[in-house]
Amino acid sequence: MLDESLRVLSREEVDGRHVVRRDTPTSTGPLFVSWGTFNLLCGGCDFLLMSRLPQGREAVSGVAIECPNCGALNGA
Repeated sequence: MLDESLRVLSREEVDGRHVVRRDTPTSTGPLFVSWGTFNLLCGGCDFLLMSRLPQGREAVSGVAIECPNCGALNGA
């Protein structure tokens, strides 16, 4: 597996992006699991956000991912 940390986005950078977030109040496990070789980690706390993606950071360009562990908004 290849781990890649995402970048924590500023409020200005989040404007206009779709925000991916967990709809339940738990902080265990990734938000998404696929079949590839890339893991995406929160840039704020290293929480595993997305596991086994077929691509790295470029797979989430244009969206913001809210970390269920620390609340940081992450992006590519």
